[in-house]
Amino acid sequence: MDWARTMKPELNQDLTDRISRMPEYDMGTHLVTVILRDGRRVRNVVVAPCSEIWGIGFREKADEAALGFLIADIVGVEHQPWQHGEERPGRRHLSKGDHALARGA
Repeated sequence: MDWARTMKPELNQDLTDRISRMPEYDMGTHLVTVILRDGRRVRNVVVAPCSEIWGIGFREKADEAALGFLIADIVGVEHQPWQHGEERPGRRHLSKGDHALARGA
């Protein structure tokens, strides 16, 4: 599947605006923790370009049903800094071509 070109779950404008003010994780992508209405926190969510959920960690997610939560249940996002020495989430599924797409090239 050409995953980079499939429809990804899109965040609402408020969440997109919050993420756009966060430091980038890597070339047009952001690494965040999403906070859900029921109090759960989902770490390692890769978002690019500020509005589409590309995956959770190394697990690629092509649609909302595969995420394990509903976009409508996201009540907040937090910047998740990468710690030196940790394996970098998202690196396996974001190729150079994907980065170009994330930047709108």
